[in-house]
Amino acid sequence: MKRQTYHQILDKLKGVDSWLSTLGLPKKADRVHLHISNVCKLEEMWQDETCRKALLKKVGHVQLFWSLIESAEFADAYIALRNYKSEPNILREKLRDALSGPVDPNAETRTSNVGRNAMFELNLAGRLFQAGVPVQLRTNPDILCEINGWKIYIQCK
Repeated sequence: MKRQTYHQILDKLKGVDSWLSTLGLPKKADRVHLHISNVCKLEEMWQDETCRKALLKKVGHVQLFWSLIESAEFADAYIALRNYKSEPNILREKLRDALSGPVDPNAETRTSNVGRNAMFELNLAGRLFQAGVPVQLRTNPDILCEINGWKIYIQCK
């Protein structure tokens, strides 16, 4: 992951709501949108030091840290996969999963960690796709790609 400013991350995410909408996933108060909101607050805090203590007290260091990481990861996946046309139903399912779950991984359970796991799958598929590797999102295994004529199946768990 390349070093980015808060503003750069937010700028990358500008079209995410319309992209999710075209896939049948309306904007709601989900994990990713809460992360984006927290990065907006970080950007404000960066611009105005007087709100720093209040923000850290209200939201907390840990949640802001995870919001920064997950927003950057989601931004990279969005930029890479917004032009992905294969398997729209599987992409929609993986995105629906990626939007679910708690914001803080410390609050996850065995059943609520699906969101972060799905985000990892989308990020890996996006990186491969952006590198020009033919990629197919799948259910099991998670990703099929082809490198030098070899089919490679990737299970991300």
